[in-house]
Amino acid sequence: MSDNCLYTYFDNGKSILIVVWVDDLIICASDINLMQSIKQKLNDNFKMKDLGQISYFLGIEFNVSKGCIKMHQTNYAKMILEKYDMIDCKPKQTPCPLGLNKELGNNSPSLSENTLYRQIIGSLMYLMTNTRPDICYIVSFLSQFMVNPTFAHLVLAKRVLRYLKYTLTKGLTFVKASDGSAIVGYCDSDWGGSLDRHSISGYCYVLNKKGPLISWRCSKQRIIALSSCEAEYVALTVAIQEAKFLRQLLADIQGCTTSGVKLYADNQGAIALAKNPVHHQRTKHIDIKYHFIRFAIEEGIIDLQYIPSGENIADQFTKPLSCVKLADLSMISGPSVA
Repeated sequence: MSDNCLYTYFDNGKSILIVVWVDDLIICASDINLMQSIKQKLNDNFKMKDLGQISYFLGIEFNVSKGCIKMHQTNYAKMILEKYDMIDCKPKQTPCPLGLNKELGNNSPSLSENTLYRQIIGSLMYLMTNTRPDICYIVSFLSQFMVNPTFAHLVLAKRVLRYLKYTLTKGLTFVKASDGSAIVGYCDSDWGGSLDRHSISGYCYVLNKKGPLISWRCSKQRIIALSSCEAEYVALTVAIQEAKFLRQLLADIQGCTTSGVKLYADNQGAIALAKNPVHHQRTKHIDIKYHFIRFAIEEGIIDLQYIPSGENIADQFTKPLSCVKLADLSMISGPSVA
């Protein structure tokens, strides 16, 4: 199994999926009789409480209707705002300003006590990880300054809280697709986008054309890329690692082999480098570990395609965006509360 918390059973077209987190379970079955049967068997062997159709799990709220499931953390977000005395704050339309590095400046004093800053970032991380990909970039950025944050960093962290106030009911809406499920990914990078000139990698994946995102990540690259092509190539490596995991996870859930993952990138140089095994003069220094991209393409695990930068959903994980572009790319929906 690709995930140790997932248990599956398949027999004659019937299926059972059980997700386990410590002592909490989510049970899915192909029909109601099978659902009742597995719950009875579990109840016979363990002390168990049946809470019925899912509505709340690990701080995530679920609104279930026919052919649609909405995931959101509205109450958790309200709790965060109340905890940090921001419930009545003035809302912001974006989680961070476009000129992020300029906002920080060089003269901002260090915080004498960093506990509040760490608490805010920790609270935002849980929100970002589960249902709010739109704050992924800024939370990942601010988490790099946990040791010695400045007053400017704290102001930016509170700006994210102001953005939460503006988007309190936003979440992820999963709609049943008539054409089945197929993993599609988007990858991007911002060359030299970090303050120390490291590039930023970002990727995200959807399960069908109607969305929403099922996996996303923003991270600073460990190496210093010498070109935008190299930065994008390194970002593709991280994205393909996640694609291989998601492909296996989907195969475990469906009980059968899945097709290759279509992955979109907006750098044609990186795509050419990934598909062409010939070393080029400007890229021969790239570490061999990044060239496993070519193996993934040759094996049919990944179908690498070009997409214009303006249509690349992963752009939101590499740099600050305007409120208009963020709304176009974030793939979160609202209101989430039915």
